[in-house]
Amino acid sequence: MKAESSDPSMSLGELLDEAAAHVFGGDAGAQRLAPLLERWEDEVGWIREDDQQRELLQAIRTDWALCDAPAAGGRPWLAAALDGALGRAPDRWRILARNHVGLFEVFPGKVSWLRDLRGGLCVPVLDPVPLQPEDDGPAAIWEVRVVVDGGTATLARPPLGYPMQMLSRFVTLSEARFGAATPALRWPALRRGWLQFSRARRADPRILFRM
Repeated sequence: MKAESSDPSMSLGELLDEAAAHVFGGDAGAQRLAPLLERWEDEVGWIREDDQQRELLQAIRTDWALCDAPAAGGRPWLAAALDGALGRAPDRWRILARNHVGLFEVFPGKVSWLRDLRGGLCVPVLDPVPLQPEDDGPAAIWEVRVVVDGGTATLARPPLGYPMQMLSRFVTLSEARFGAATPALRWPALRRGWLQFSRARRADPRILFRM
């Protein structure tokens, strides 16, 4: 079943934006957000005015601060908000509890599939995938946040494409992660590498992605 909020007029991205405004709005919210932004800038880097896909990068950063970064009692702010720590959460946000961000191999087709190189999740995606299938592997590598519901995934944001030249390295690190305490493919290094590659397109991505 497709992931839908109780308000069908709102997309999953709009729900994320609404929840982020609730958590990070006002003076108290700014104080919650400030240390997380500092951490992002230290681990990943600044988002510049002239960066490619700047608005998407900003959304990725805010989604990370809301959904992924340990904050309130070691939990992300979204989990705390859904539990009522910041006041009653609207029922339409409940679908966001099933959000997941992955570094996905993308296999387009009549039914398209995403396979997460970091976490191992393999799931069909409901959204149309504007890519041509490849005979010998995935057609793209995407960082994208999805909501998984009823065994299928719906994109919550547009995808951020990673260079296909890195596929074999990512797969090798993915295979090495099993049994490790943390994934070998770590988000700060991945996102820092993407930023550096986007700013130096002629460079070899294998140099810029220091995994």
